[in-house]
Amino acid sequence: MQIKRKVHDLIFILCLDGLDHDMVADWQLSHLMQKQHHPIQVPVSYVRQPDTTSKPMPISPSVWASFLTGKWIRDYGINMNPYPNWGSLEEPPFTRFFKTSYMFNVPFINYDFAASLLMHLWSRGSFTLMHLRRMLRMVYSYRKEMLVRLLRENNGLPLFVAYFHFPDVYTHIAKRRSQLQKHYEDLNSFVATLKEELTDDDTFIILSDHGFDWNDHMHGQLGFYSCNRELVPNPHKITYFYEWLKREGAKIIVTQVT
Repeated sequence: MQIKRKVHDLIFILCLDGLDHDMVADWQLSHLMQKQHHPIQVPVSYVRQPDTTSKPMPISPSVWASFLTGKWIRDYGINMNPYPNWGSLEEPPFTRFFKTSYMFNVPFINYDFAASLLMHLWSRGSFTLMHLRRMLRMVYSYRKEMLVRLLRENNGLPLFVAYFHFPDVYTHIAKRRSQLQKHYEDLNSFVATLKEELTDDDTFIILSDHGFDWNDHMHGQLGFYSCNRELVPNPHKITYFYEWLKREGAKIIVTQVT
């Protein structure tokens, strides 16, 4: 059952780490694509790890920090040995433009590192790949259930941002592209379920920090964007949303005052 909100409409942003635009388009996943969709530019950095090449690529902490602050950030939090340390934001996030908002497991704000920790422990030989997949499924299922419930219970909040470390973690343990199709299709169905909790006037944005380059088995150079309506101007950089949310937040304040 859809919730009919008063005063203002909801801006709902779903951040799916590692969602690849080409795979979404090739498999015709319409709920993920939405009305407006295309790759977007994201900052790239050099990874200082002994087991990688010197090729620059998007690094999740720097991209999500850029999204939250509107600053084009490189080389941020990329010293990932022995365990990811994303640090803290040097600039306040866009939540300051809203009197109230809800952040669900968002990097730098309340991210719990569950999927990252599982990947780290698996890489150290703490458990098998089979056990890793089983535990990741548990995290993924829990995230989905919680998000649907929280979105259903939303009582007039103007901004809701949610982050999933999926499909990225599954991508890094896949040997070939086709192994991800079932997971992508499940994400597509999940997005359809989320849309049932939104009204026609709500704005639903899906973002990703990078895709995947199967030739080098590294992060792809571009992120992903889709929206259930056309944003003007059309977003082409991850930093676009900071200024857009600033304008949207101002509109809500004016509405509440008048």
